[in-house]
Amino acid sequence: MMVEEEIGRLNDGKTRDQAPPESVILELIVETDGDAKNVLSKVKNTLICVLENIHIRSNIELWSNKLPDWLIDAFSPEMSEAEAFSPEMSEAEALEWLDMWRKLPNEEKKIAELKKGWSFNNWINWFYPEHRSWYWWGAHIKDRNNIGVFILLKDDSGVAYGALEWLFVKAGAISVEAK
Repeated sequence: MMVEEEIGRLNDGKTRDQAPPESVILELIVETDGDAKNVLSKVKNTLICVLENIHIRSNIELWSNKLPDWLIDAFSPEMSEAEAFSPEMSEAEALEWLDMWRKLPNEEKKIAELKKGWSFNNWINWFYPEHRSWYWWGAHIKDRNNIGVFILLKDDSGVAYGALEWLFVKAGAISVEAK
């Protein structure tokens, strides 16, 4: 998948109806609080910026001059090497959180994950070519509260779109659900 093609789809609004017949397309329904047009615009502009600059790699200082302030401000702090070896959460607490998370219904798992937040490096990592499992295919505003987003899956073995979901939420969405 060529980055230029994906940027073109972000700019021209091509929808899933124009996808090749053998493609696997996933529709996401994004719910907003009456601001669908603005949320979609913020996400598309951010994705264009990310794709145009993905060669920068994990350098928040360089990215902070390119990404919007609302997004930079939303990232959780990066963990230093020292914190990685002695994190705020003990191993027992982390295992307890994981155990609690595993017992949650699927819809509550998402909420718990979104509340936990993303650091910049964890988030941007999912946009590097070697980690991509989806590509933007198109979107349309269904009404003032809802957006239909179409992502082209790399293959049918599964998709990790948490970074996109988090981006939508930080742009103002209430929820993002696969249809």
